Amino acid sequence: MRWSVEMVTDEATRRDCDFFRQQTYRRYYTNTSDVHWEDQSPAPLSVDRRPAEWTIAAKLNTEIVGTCRVVLVNLPNRSAGQAESLRLFQWDPQILANLLNTSPIDLRLGEVGRFAVSGDVDSDFVKRLLFRQLHTLAKQLQLHGLLAIMPAVVRRSAQRSGLTFLPVPGASMILDDPEMLNYRKRFPDYFLNSSAARIPQLCYVSIDHM
Repeated sequence: MRWSVEMVTDEATRRDCDFFRQQTYRRYYTNTSDVHWEDQSPAPLSVDRRPAEWTIAAKLNTEIVGTCRVVLVNLPNRSAGQAESLRLFQWDPQILANLLNTSPIDLRLGEVGRFAVSGDVDSDFVKRLLFRQLHTLAKQLQLHGLLAIMPAVVRRSAQRSGLTFLPVPGASMILDDPEMLNYRKRFPDYFLNSSAARIPQLCYVSIDHM
C-alpha cells in the first residue's frame, strides 16, 4: 500500500480528479449529474492572462482518494473567471492584510476549493496529505494566506485534521450575484435548507500557521 500526493500536470488526471469529486459530492447533493462533468466556471487567469490554478491529487497506489484546487486571488481584477471569494463575497482586503501582517498592495492570496476526500479511506490522513502539499505550493507562490469558502462544520473538520481556518471579519455573501443565485438554485439543500453550521463562510489561514 503506497500513499502519495502530487501536483496534477496532465489533462487526463485533472479530468479524473473532476470525476472523483463528482462521485464524492453525490453523497451530499441529490441533484449531482450521473454523467461526467467539469467545472462550469471559466478557468481562472492571472492579471497578465496566464493560467492561475493548480490541482492537487492524493492517491492510494494509483487510485485518487482526495483532491483540491488552488486559485490565485487577483485583488485588482474582480472579473469573471477569477476566484469565487471575489465573485461571491464582499470583504475588505485591508482587514485581511492586517491579520496577515502585510499591506493590501502586497497581499498575495490563494483560494482553496473543489475539495473532496474518499469516504473509504482514513479521511484525516488524506486531508493532511493535501494540506501538506497546499503548504508547499503556497510557499512556492509566496502567498501570505489561503482563503476557502466553507461552512462551520467543514471548518471544524479541517481543524481536526490539523488546519485551522478562521472566518474573514466582515465578509458577507453577495446574495444577488447571478452566480450565487445559480448556486442556490442548483444546491438548495446546501444554501437554503441548512442549519447555521452549514451556511458557507469566507475563511482564511495564514501560511505561517499551516
